[in-house]
Amino acid sequence: QDNLFEFLKSQFNGIDLSYQKLIIAYEPIWAIGTGITPSIEQIDETLSWLQNFTKKPVIYGGSVKPTNAQNILELKKAGIKFIIFSGGEPLVRKDIFEIAKKCQEEGIFTYLSTNGLYINPGNVKRIIDTFGYIGISIDGDEKTHDFFRGLKGSFKKSTFFRYTPLKNA
Repeated sequence: QDNLFEFLKSQFNGIDLSYQKLIIAYEPIWAIGTGITPSIEQIDETLSWLQNFTKKPVIYGGSVKPTNAQNILELKKAGIKFIIFSGGEPLVRKDIFEIAKKCQEEGIFTYLSTNGLYINPGNVKRIIDTFGYIGISIDGDEKTHDFFRGLKGSFKKSTFFRYTPLKNA
């Protein structure tokens, strides 16, 4: 853990920790895309260290599953106020709304970070009602975005609701 904390500390070089609106987002890099979920002890220890070091709110972004959602909600006791649902594509999870609702019931603010491809007229209202913040990843202009995502037409699909009025939403 000492190596991890030294690494994290080095990531703050050049960042003004006195900035009043600074919020720290943390996701274990070794867990991204691996399917490995850190233990509650690892999450708690790291987030506690980050809060003590920065004296700022910390957002945890990482794998949340029904099997560990209740444990992650225990992090509220450690002062966690926000959770970002990201990585892979959170909207392919059938349980994403259930997990986010549990977080909200515990007073934890929910963020959704999506590629936008799975937002549709059938779920947009539920997404808006479930998440306090919704971010859609756009990786550049249309050509760059489609190339990066490996899917022709993904830019138009990801930005569809930006340019289309929502009815009954």
